[in-house]
Amino acid sequence: MKKLFGILCLVFLFSNTGHAGNLKVIDGDTIVLNGEKIRFSGIDSPELKQTCIKGDQKVFCGRLAKKFLIKKINNNTPQCISEGKDVYKRTLAECFVDGESLSSFLVRSGYAFAYRKYSKKFIQDEKFAKDNMLGLWSMEFQYPWEFRKTLKTKLIKPNNNIEPRQVVKIQLSGLMNNDKPNKDNGIKQTWEFAHPSNKKYTGPLSSFINLLKGENYKMLLNHLESEIIKVFESNNRYGFEVRVLGGDKNYYKFQWIVEKYYEEGPLKDCWLTTSVSNPVSLGSSI
Repeated sequence: MKKLFGILCLVFLFSNTGHAGNLKVIDGDTIVLNGEKIRFSGIDSPELKQTCIKGDQKVFCGRLAKKFLIKKINNNTPQCISEGKDVYKRTLAECFVDGESLSSFLVRSGYAFAYRKYSKKFIQDEKFAKDNMLGLWSMEFQYPWEFRKTLKTKLIKPNNNIEPRQVVKIQLSGLMNNDKPNKDNGIKQTWEFAHPSNKKYTGPLSSFINLLKGENYKMLLNHLESEIIKVFESNNRYGFEVRVLGGDKNYYKFQWIVEKYYEEGPLKDCWLTTSVSNPVSLGSSI
């Protein structure tokens, strides 16, 4: 039988840090109750250090999800149904306030995602949030599991010392070794140097990965060699013809456009890719 645990008659006064008597909110999907660390099962919420983009503004969406959970719990005491332990020795559980599942609430409000790798229980809640553009679905985001993988690899980040040709070279180098050291690491590296306007068009990273694996761009993945030819330049825009030899031993060319970003924030004055054309086949190398 699943074990029901929780305190029956305690009232908590929450502070901004998420501490309250016998309860502490760690992040959007983890709490400590009576000294027991509880990870909400079947969902995944943004990491505390994770950021999202809303319009042209950076949003600390991991902190936002935590505050959202704190507000929902308010002065109540969650009651949790244990589902065992995870590899980190945390209790996996679904927790409730006034009979309402916190996991379902977070996903349906757009501040957590259905963790399909482990459960399909909250998929409909996620669909509702996505269809109604709630919470993170109104922003540009990475799924938390993708963000954690990014932390395990040292991706090159944009800075205003990286010149336009170097931007293209970094992206091509990543795509040439797409699955090193981890699966799709090269696509993630390419995403780092995508202009915000390009990201808005292609959607979140998961959609970008699907795009790169589609018919138009799959020859870039794990290609054998590449050549970068400058076609034009101006103060804020560069154009390159990129020729690649794909794994199918055919040559292809692309038009690669790189522009300087002028908006305030961490990307100010960085060169970023705004568009990559569909490929033009140049024939076989054989």
